[in-house]
Amino acid sequence: MTNPPYNPVDDDDLMAVAITIDRICDSFESSWKQGRAPLIESFLNETAGKTQSIVFPELIRLDIHYRSLNGTLISLDEYQSRFPQYSEILQDFSSQLADSHQQIRRIGRYRLEKIVGRGAFGVVWKAWDEELQRIVAVKIPRNQSLSEQERNRFFREARSAARLSHPGIVSIYDFEEIDGSPVLVTEYIQGSTLRDWTRHHEVDFIEAATICRDLASALHAAHQESVIHRDLKPNNVLITEDGQVRITDFGLAKRSDVESTIAVAGAIMGTFSYMSPEQADGKASSVDGRCDIYALGIILYEFLANRVPFKGSTSQQMISQILHTEPVPPHKWNASVPRDLETICLKAMSKVVSDRYNTASELAADLQRFIEDKPITARRLAPQEKLWRWVKRNRLLSAACTTICLLLLSGMTAMMVMHDDGKWQVNVHTDPPDARILVYPRDPISGEPDTSIKFEADGTTPNTLRLAPGEYYVVAILEGTPRFHHVFRKVPPRGTETPIGSTKNRFWQKTGPDTIDWPEIIIPTQRVLDEMVLIKGIENSVPDLFVSTKEFTNRDYLIIRPDTSSSKLARQSPPDEPYYPKGQDLAIHFAEEAGGRLMTDKEFEHIVHSIPSYPDLQNFLQKGAEWTASRATPEQIKSSDVALELNPEFRTSNFIGLSVFRGDISHQIGSKLNAKPTASFSVKAAVCYGRSSEIGFRLVRLAGSIPPKKQPPK
Repeated sequence: MTNPPYNPVDDDDLMAVAITIDRICDSFESSWKQGRAPLIESFLNETAGKTQSIVFPELIRLDIHYRSLNGTLISLDEYQSRFPQYSEILQDFSSQLADSHQQIRRIGRYRLEKIVGRGAFGVVWKAWDEELQRIVAVKIPRNQSLSEQERNRFFREARSAARLSHPGIVSIYDFEEIDGSPVLVTEYIQGSTLRDWTRHHEVDFIEAATICRDLASALHAAHQESVIHRDLKPNNVLITEDGQVRITDFGLAKRSDVESTIAVAGAIMGTFSYMSPEQADGKASSVDGRCDIYALGIILYEFLANRVPFKGSTSQQMISQILHTEPVPPHKWNASVPRDLETICLKAMSKVVSDRYNTASELAADLQRFIEDKPITARRLAPQEKLWRWVKRNRLLSAACTTICLLLLSGMTAMMVMHDDGKWQVNVHTDPPDARILVYPRDPISGEPDTSIKFEADGTTPNTLRLAPGEYYVVAILEGTPRFHHVFRKVPPRGTETPIGSTKNRFWQKTGPDTIDWPEIIIPTQRVLDEMVLIKGIENSVPDLFVSTKEFTNRDYLIIRPDTSSSKLARQSPPDEPYYPKGQDLAIHFAEEAGGRLMTDKEFEHIVHSIPSYPDLQNFLQKGAEWTASRATPEQIKSSDVALELNPEFRTSNFIGLSVFRGDISHQIGSKLNAKPTASFSVKAAVCYGRSSEIGFRLVRLAGSIPPKKQPPK
């Protein structure tokens, strides 16, 4: 039996491909767990070429697994009709998955009941041991036709883990070869992985320290037996129903007293986000128990900052960050992080091995001191020490760095003082991180970016720009992927202490004398385009853009705001009826959360004139007015008095937005103003921030990630 014929991938791209596959598969599996039946096609569209041919079999495996659990298995013929380009891969699945994982229900004396987990190496089943009459977990390799090296790795894992006896480590009961298939049998843990558990639990700092202390104690027991995990991560930690933590899957476990290892010299093993610098550098022979201490430091960091410190879309980015970039201190993400707990975390994940805790028991002891509110042994590094350690890691720059260090030590820091120019340091965060950030001044009337002026942040998010007060059009781009987002943000006048407004386009948080944080930019996937139509633009005037075929509805609101106080009203309304936000700012806010933005007035005009060419837009403006990103000029506010005479429902003293009424009203306004409309929808009127205004909105997205440059006037 042969493996699916994956297309070859260059070595330099392996890490980037693996990161992409993990992200897509995690998102696909999450959709199944939330009760949805995701389409494989939607997730395939997030990538292309070689990566697409690699991720396809993984999505098929997950699809078959979850369909088997809920009784909705589909035939091979149906897969073939949907994916004719992958017919050869699907033929292999006919035997590989059906024979190995779906039809098989017994192996040796173990009756397999259901799949409870998947790892890079194999599938974990909940099973019944008919001889000893107990529930066990049975781990079977994903590929039954193992090479000799893979078979050796499987049994090496078993021998290493079977030596361990500790309440914080999952016990190995048996390992053998049954009918030519290697099988690992462990105790069955009723619970969930730490990754899944944290998605449903708010973890306070004491609880985070307690979990990490218990993990450190278990690691110390393993290290005492000369066993190193080397792949510690939240998915390899189980939380029992009574809250106990257990380490599992010593899939890359290494006997530290034996020179031979399955890791080829220079090869990178482990899971990227939790990989120590010495592993990322390919120095397999020099790895010891302190790589597990580093990984546990990353887990603690994730508890404190709600994110991992390093992410990258390419292998070069990832390795460079792990080796050379210092992590952003957790308190920069969460100001309430206790100082001592942050100190413990940063010591554990020091890039220099000798600067970490020497043993996992030392780490456990310091965490216990924090829990008991006693002084910890770890200390924070002074700026000079941080600089000196950087110099030692980057010896090619040592001369220059030594000069800088001497200047710092002698107190000559005045040269670094920046003149107060009235600007702010603006911190930008995205989800996912590692996005490129472009910022343009935004015209407050038209809502359009001034593309003749561009600010670009150094590196990728999280990063910082220095900006003057004003309104901005912000572009976040995940390089190497089709994902991007365009949002509106505000920088307040200097001296302002609190924002006016809580919507994302107006909110900011002051985090220092001259520093503010913008709200996090959540970059949507390509699935946001599923209910949009591409409208061709006009050269040098309106770019190509995607437009929602329907207004934002109550159903859409409940998807992004399922638990807010306004959700009750939305649930009581027809789900497919438009959702009417109380004002332009809320429309801008909800459009961003849904993955788009409001259209500008110029884009609106173009879409109106395009309706005859796009049947999907025939419902455009059927409900009346729609919010745009543009604002009313004094002249438009004056002319809107006519609209108020025609429709008193819009009466209020606060005109802040532009919109377009339906054809019959616009004709009436046009005739009243002695203005000849060019189309039934084309006459504008300022509309209000009204409590009863039935003004809806719809999403737009540019076809390209970067706004086109404005052409100079002729």
